[in-house]
Amino acid sequence: LHTAYRRQRQMCIRDSYYLTQIYRSGLETTDKEDVIAASVPLFLEHLRAACDLRDEDALYVLADLHLQHYIQQHGEGTEQEQEDPEVLEFLKADLHTSTHHQCEEHHDHTVGDCAAHHHDHAHCDHPHHNHSSDCATHLDRSLSLLIVASAAGQASASLTLGALTYQGLAPVLSGPNEEGSANPKRRAFELYSLAADQGSLEAWRNIASMHFLGDGVPRCENTAREIMRVVFGKK
Repeated sequence: LHTAYRRQRQMCIRDSYYLTQIYRSGLETTDKEDVIAASVPLFLEHLRAACDLRDEDALYVLADLHLQHYIQQHGEGTEQEQEDPEVLEFLKADLHTSTHHQCEEHHDHTVGDCAAHHHDHAHCDHPHHNHSSDCATHLDRSLSLLIVASAAGQASASLTLGALTYQGLAPVLSGPNEEGSANPKRRAFELYSLAADQGSLEAWRNIASMHFLGDGVPRCENTAREIMRVVFGKK
């Protein structure tokens, strides 16, 4: 019974995510009478349901929405696209809910608990915990979601974490190395390697490039060429 329940629950989780994808872009079949139109409200409704069920692909979609909004608000020299008001309200509500839960969890920590665990409030390494602000940013929320999705095996989430770390936008993930200094490019390489193991071809391309340029790892053109030959069939 336990196995049957787990299988049924997994089917429900995937069904929620599939409905998310259908209502995001619509579905047209060979039967012209059987067409499902794209619907932002239904897309968001099923996205919320799939995220509540912790579907890793849905978590990545939500993370990407937060990230794209952050880029729209902070991107320099990029053409601003009109964002859907319903999506914006959805993201604001999600950010408010996640921040509220974070504050409740933070409030539960006593000074004694923190001392017992050697926890430094001024240097908390959780991406949500920005004590100079009362609320997390859309980038913080995106990072938190990406971390969860990556840990669950979502390759695109690991790839995106690698890219953000490489660009210096995820300092929480590029902590000090054995010498005590931060090395975001090395950490990005590790995240790309994780994404590659999870099936991302784009991650393999980034790894080959870093080997070829000696970017974050020792330069080795032979390794780069071997990756391109084995993975992409290129000499």
